[in-house]
This record gives sequence, C-alpha cells and structure tokens, in this order.
Amino acid sequence: MDSASTPRAAAPAGPAMPRGRRRLIRSFVILLVTAWVLTTTPRTLMPFEQIPVFVTAWLRPWGLSTGPWGMFAPAPRVNNSWLTATVESDALPPVQWASTDWHDAGTAEKFYRFRHLNYDKALTHPVNAAAAEDFARYLRRTLSEASPQSRVTLTANGLRYVEPIDGGIPPRDEITWMLYSEPLATIEPEP
Repeated sequence: MDSASTPRAAAPAGPAMPRGRRRLIRSFVILLVTAWVLTTTPRTLMPFEQIPVFVTAWLRPWGLSTGPWGMFAPAPRVNNSWLTATVESDALPPVQWASTDWHDAGTAEKFYRFRHLNYDKALTHPVNAAAAEDFARYLRRTLSEASPQSRVTLTANGLRYVEPIDGGIPPRDEITWMLYSEPLATIEPEP
C-alpha cells in the first residue's frame, strides 16, 4: 500500500473555547463599539447631550476613550501650526530651528512622518508643558554644540481659522486666518 492511499490522522486542534467565554468576548466588543459610536456621534444628533460625556468618563480610566477626536463637520478643527526654537548663547551666534510646516508638506511626507505631526501638535497643548520643556532641552543639546550655557525658547506659530459671527463655514476664498505665536517653553542657562 502506498502512502498516498493511507488516511492521515487529523492534526490535534487546540482546546475549544467554551461557549460562555466566546459570548462574553463578543458582548464586550459590541459594548465597546457602541460606546465609541456614542462618543464620536455629533452632539446635535444625540437625544441627551450628557450621554457622550458619561460614556467618555467611563472609558477614559480604562484607556479606551477616543479622546478629542474632531472628526465631524460643521466645526472641524483646523491645524496650520509649526514649531520654532531659538538657541542663544554668549559665545555663539543664535541658532534657529523650525519644524516642518505641515500645511506646505506633501501628502507622501505627511503619510511617512505622521507621528512627527502628532507629536508637534501635542506639544502645543498646555497639559503637555513638561514635554515641551524636555523637547527644548533636547534642542539645546543637539543644536548648540552641547552648551549648557545656552538659552532656548520654544514657540508655537500658526494660523487660526476665525469663525464668522453668524456661524457656518464661509467659501474657501472668504476664510479669515489669524497669525499667532505662543511661547511653549523657555530653558534658561544652567549655572
């Protein structure tokens, strides 16, 4: 008898998942997706405005909240910002640094460096002041020939969309932009 005609024994399958456990996992996934839908649905479509607030407060401690995800129009958040830094010391001329201007960056660069875009944007939030100071110290080490006697000023610059008084979104050529510059961190020379 040749080996082609002999029946083969089936490979032993792993232990089967108990039916109750499978139902528990499916129920959890359905509950989580429902919670995410409730937190990302525009507030104007919700019958009670407190539902997304309650659900978000419940998801946040577990690390499952989607956060401030400005996905839906008619009030999208427009981010046209960039970071600049000036490193000054008595011995050397000032050194200027600027992050990528994401408004002018191409689609391929944004796709390839999207983590940089997110990091730059996160540094501008007041809750991340400590991270902005750490980033300013990093710039001092890398831009000023490792001189601890350098002063670093990290600034967020950009254009903010000015919403019209009557609301709504105006045509593209009628949009008003306001230039801003906000200091994020200043690192003084070390003694």
